[in-house]
Amino acid sequence: MQGVIGQLTSTLQNLAERYRALNSAYIKECDYRRKIFNDLQDLRGAIRVFCRVRPLIQSEIDKQETAVIDTSLLVHLSQNTVDTGKGQRRSDKIYEFDRVFDAFSSQSLVFSEMKGLVTSVLDGYSACIFAYGQTGSGKTFTMEGEEGEQAGMIPRTLETLCEEMAQHPEIRYAVAIRMIEIYNEKVYDLLGGNAQVDARLDASGRVVFPSAVVEEAKSLTQMLEILKRGNQSRRVASTASNEHSSRSHMLFFLSIHSSNSASNQTSQGNLVLIDLAGSERVSKTESTGQRLVEGQHINKSLSSLGDVIHALNNKHKHVPFRNSMLTFVLQDVLAIGNKVLMIAQLSPAGCNVQESLQSLEFANRVNKVVLGRSVENRTQPLVAKLNEAVILRERCEE
Repeated sequence: MQGVIGQLTSTLQNLAERYRALNSAYIKECDYRRKIFNDLQDLRGAIRVFCRVRPLIQSEIDKQETAVIDTSLLVHLSQNTVDTGKGQRRSDKIYEFDRVFDAFSSQSLVFSEMKGLVTSVLDGYSACIFAYGQTGSGKTFTMEGEEGEQAGMIPRTLETLCEEMAQHPEIRYAVAIRMIEIYNEKVYDLLGGNAQVDARLDASGRVVFPSAVVEEAKSLTQMLEILKRGNQSRRVASTASNEHSSRSHMLFFLSIHSSNSASNQTSQGNLVLIDLAGSERVSKTESTGQRLVEGQHINKSLSSLGDVIHALNNKHKHVPFRNSMLTFVLQDVLAIGNKVLMIAQLSPAGCNVQESLQSLEFANRVNKVVLGRSVENRTQPLVAKLNEAVILRERCEE
């Protein structure tokens, strides 16, 4: 009997070791496939889409809400046991994105998947990262976060860029920051006392904010102080759906000019980090008065963004960027040759299944948009001198 038990134990140990080896090989294969896919996305210039599901919050737990979203490499939205609001039940839906993060994914893990996109700005690329989802789905937590290990994508981006710049003493960097918010279809300067500013196209067709404050930063401490100061000016209010609901879209513009003394090359990289206000349903937010007006403007701008994505996805000759201030400002962001990453934020609660479905469908459309291969904004020495001469001439003529 002892011999049989020993043989079974040995067999189980061998099976366990084989399982661990196969599981390790599977994980490596998934990582390799994801890397190949990401490289292909870079070549195609497709907008990348990550999906992140937040945990159930206390108010949802108190109401005995259940999680209806499962995540692995896919997003599985269960609707079998959820009332869709129309007295009918629908079949489950499965969505596939570039990366999916469950409720236990750390801020560090999420950022690790976008670090390459962030650092590409130092090589002269233009990039954008934005969070999208219903109100209360965790967008602001993902983008801005809290202190320490809970720091969001924006502070982690600033820290990483500073670390990378410190490793290249032969390169001279100049960092400029702007922060604006779009509130009720108007643009306000978060670094300029919340003054209203104009947004218009310059002679080259780029979106500019002529009177917005531009602050230079030479250290991580300065960058974080600027971010904190700008966030303190942002409009936030309480609704029935979210105690700290952002009432505006926040855009953090980071411009990095580099000059390499060894190669005499210069480059201009641009990064836009966006925390969009969340879509709202009046029946849930119970908004009235000013909150209702804000919600209507938020929904209109997000709907316009959907129209732009639809036009880009279907390669329409006319893209309706002018239908809202948000889409007008995002013309440069969604331009050919830019790198764009969207983080679709989801609530797992059954009571939010309609909103989650809407966000997933939007993310699915975004994932099909191709902006073309990314382009470096790098200048050779002779071209750089010519550009300096042109700038000097323009200043003399003013």
